[in-house]
Amino acid sequence: MIISASRRTDIPAFYAEWFMKRIREGYLCVPNPMNARQISVVDLNVDNVELIVFWTKNPLPLLPYLKELTERGHKYYFQFTVNNYPRVFEPNLPKINAIIDTFQELANKIGKEKVIWRYDPILISSVTDVNYHFKNINYLLERLAPYTHHITTSIYDNYRGSTNRLKRLEKHGVVLPPSEQTLVDSLEVLRYLAEEAKRYQLQVFSCAEKEEILRGLDIIKGKCIDPDYIGQVFNLDINVPKDPSQREDCGCILSKDIGSYDTCLHGCSYCYATRSFKLAQENHQKHSSENNGLLAQYPLPKKQQGTLF
Repeated sequence: MIISASRRTDIPAFYAEWFMKRIREGYLCVPNPMNARQISVVDLNVDNVELIVFWTKNPLPLLPYLKELTERGHKYYFQFTVNNYPRVFEPNLPKINAIIDTFQELANKIGKEKVIWRYDPILISSVTDVNYHFKNINYLLERLAPYTHHITTSIYDNYRGSTNRLKRLEKHGVVLPPSEQTLVDSLEVLRYLAEEAKRYQLQVFSCAEKEEILRGLDIIKGKCIDPDYIGQVFNLDINVPKDPSQREDCGCILSKDIGSYDTCLHGCSYCYATRSFKLAQENHQKHSSENNGLLAQYPLPKKQQGTLF
């Protein structure tokens, strides 16, 4: 089994202590996001977990635990998003110098082959126009390229909730261009990212983009949880199907996500996983690292009521 920790929230940033207590306990409980009464009991013993994929914008709180995680026999890698967007979009992230320091420290601890830099999503606006991205890409490549395996990127997807949040930023001078211009500008940024990455001997992979979007670009249609990458880096032969719960254009193989929506405190305005930042704060206050679930202590369900994943 592959553990995804997590597409739904930033576990390394906000729930590292809870995660490690669950590792020591050997299991955790996670509700189905579509049916909160359906509880899965997830076996975290190393014999049952082939790999852990961490998704994060700030893994610093998890770094002190990595030695223990490795000594317990767990294999893992990081999908580490570094966008360096204006604070109007990413209000609660550490300053960029601190994020870069953490990125470099993480790569030095575990090896750059286990750290993937996500420049994701590419967000086009009046304050993050094409020229902003060009300068930003150069700035970040210079500092991150020696510490990463490859780059993953995607164009911002028009989710209703996050797009409405972005439109409300007009009072802060943020204007979103028409969708046709957004696509043109995004493709220009993708092309530039791929060209500049090549100067650092880095390949760019897409995340859940259609083949026609990538046509003519030196960007590989990617899989963020990719059996080829896993085989190359960890010498694991993972033979599982595509994850049916992900979008059609997502190539990721099957994994078990252990997070919960509306629990991340970064407050990123483009985020699809947080409907309400107020709700995220309330949920975080409910959280206890002693609970077997991220938001609650769940009674272990009877076999017919839950699933041992």
